[in-house]
Amino acid sequence: MKYLLFLCMLSVISPLKSWAGLPLEQVVDKIQQKYNATKTLETDFVQSAYNKSINQTQQAKGKMYVKKPGMMRWDYNPPDEQSFIVNDKTFWWYTPKTKQVTVKKTEKAFESHLPLAFISGIGQLSKDFNVAFAEAEQGQGTYELELIPKKPQVNLQKMLLLVDDAQFDIRRVVLYDFYGNTTKIEFLNHKKNQMLKDELFVFEAPFGVQVVEQ
Repeated sequence: MKYLLFLCMLSVISPLKSWAGLPLEQVVDKIQQKYNATKTLETDFVQSAYNKSINQTQQAKGKMYVKKPGMMRWDYNPPDEQSFIVNDKTFWWYTPKTKQVTVKKTEKAFESHLPLAFISGIGQLSKDFNVAFAEAEQGQGTYELELIPKKPQVNLQKMLLLVDDAQFDIRRVVLYDFYGNTTKIEFLNHKKNQMLKDELFVFEAPFGVQVVEQ
């Protein structure tokens, strides 16, 4: 899934390295507290995916919905229209252009997509990642963390997580794989804890769409 980051975090916290703001442990605690308090999220996103093998960057925009625990939806805008939909049982990847939807069990999908598990509300920062401040100088009004999975992942070497220092909302995620490819996702216009119906996280294949089960 070349576009899926998502998205969007920690464990044996590495040696404390304090910047001008809060020390690392407090930043991690505040991110976790904010994350735990957010039950639903609707946000716009802007994605930039770099493919090293062909030296090409592909841009995309869309909207992400999250309802904890375990429900998530990414809708990409045309011209590269597609949707990723997840609930507690099923994962769907639908591409209207190819008239095909790939279906697999959520547990199987999350095995190889740790960021998905975190964002959808079934992952834990302190359980899944080692965390440190990113090497780059911390910017004004933000903290940037480097997150390395405790358990080796097939398609994730590390993540960079940028949060603001006021609300500790996630502003940007950058995903790195082992082949030099990167996916940067910026999140805009957060709407938190508003009602999202469960039906939003279920996909019914339109007539004529091929269903591929994995």
